[in-house]
Amino acid sequence: MMLAQQFFNALVLGSVYAVFALGFTLIFGVVRVINLLYGFYFTVGAFVALMLTQAMALPLWAAAVLGALAAGMVAMVLDGLLLTPLRKAKAPELASLTVTLGGVLLFTSILTAVYGTEMRRFPAELLVQSPINWGSVTAAPLQLLIIVLAILLVGGLFLFIEKSRMGAAIR
Repeated sequence: MMLAQQFFNALVLGSVYAVFALGFTLIFGVVRVINLLYGFYFTVGAFVALMLTQAMALPLWAAAVLGALAAGMVAMVLDGLLLTPLRKAKAPELASLTVTLGGVLLFTSILTAVYGTEMRRFPAELLVQSPINWGSVTAAPLQLLIIVLAILLVGGLFLFIEKSRMGAAIR
């Protein structure tokens, strides 16, 4: 009984990892850079979404969209400041790895200095929903949404890469 629940929990976590890996792989495949700042972009998106839900009482879906947009803007700015000069100079891949590692250390230190090290959580009322029970497996609607979105993102990207002209250029 407990094994089925653990399998489901692993499926949810694996879905999160799949989306993360998808982006990391896409960045490397397109830009040819091992960008260690990629995880920091997720952190920025989460922090922005958290602040928007707390300060402006935005619904979680709206805060998540705005957090993702903010993370994308931070990614573009940092790419322009840190990685574009390396690409123009035709620097070796190790240079971008070193620069992005330095960026991770710097920006993580800044976040730690500003926000501290205590764990922060989204307001509980945003996440509380009636669980769905299937035999011995209990699933929160948010967990199901994570799995569905991961499937849609992976499938959508696959179709984009395989069927579009831009996807062919990326390949």
